[in-house]
Amino acid sequence: MAADCAVSLDFGSHREYETGRKLYHVEGVGFVGTWGARDANTIGRFLGSNWSRSDGRTVDDLARSIHAWLIGEYRPDEVGVGDVGYHVAGFRPDGSPALHHSFWNVPGDASSRGSYTHQLIGPNGDITQFLYNGRHDLAERVVEALLNEIRAGRDTKFSPRSNGGLLYLAHLIMRFASELTPEVGPPFLVHLMSPTGAILDRRLEMSPVPSIEEWEVWCAQLSLPQEPTT
Repeated sequence: MAADCAVSLDFGSHREYETGRKLYHVEGVGFVGTWGARDANTIGRFLGSNWSRSDGRTVDDLARSIHAWLIGEYRPDEVGVGDVGYHVAGFRPDGSPALHHSFWNVPGDASSRGSYTHQLIGPNGDITQFLYNGRHDLAERVVEALLNEIRAGRDTKFSPRSNGGLLYLAHLIMRFASELTPEVGPPFLVHLMSPTGAILDRRLEMSPVPSIEEWEVWCAQLSLPQEPTT
């Protein structure tokens, strides 16, 4: 899981930007990334109060508790904020990966009421899946550009079917978006988890850019499978 640290502050007549946290680690369970509205979004405080001890609980429990907190305590529909959501990823006790998405979408028009949604995104067999929110439009352009090169049979500098290539891609997406808009910006956080629960955290700037070989060396510290599972 990866996230940037740019936070937008709207003051009606103008917008300012600061640095804030969007990615959290729950010991022994997995990661939580937040996107969208920051107003009253106290997900870090919730995790600190309710998930400081996670013995006997799973990534699925984490996802369900975050969705319950979103609906029952945060209640963005009552606060009146924009779209907001959470990516929850980790490994179950049997070593299988899970990726959840819990979010609130504002009403599309005056006739709708908005909606809360909790999705189990994957994994989906042998398919490599990507989940991105926030400036997802910019992320999608990078991913599709790479996939189009692969579909056309052209040589590429890296493959999303390797751990190092996948992490290089995550950093590339964030760097690309941050060159176009102040809504995305460094530092960039990349968190990696193995099925055994081992964790690798990296805090990156625009440069220097770690090579794919460096990423592979870091991944080797976790004894990961050669290809990512999701």
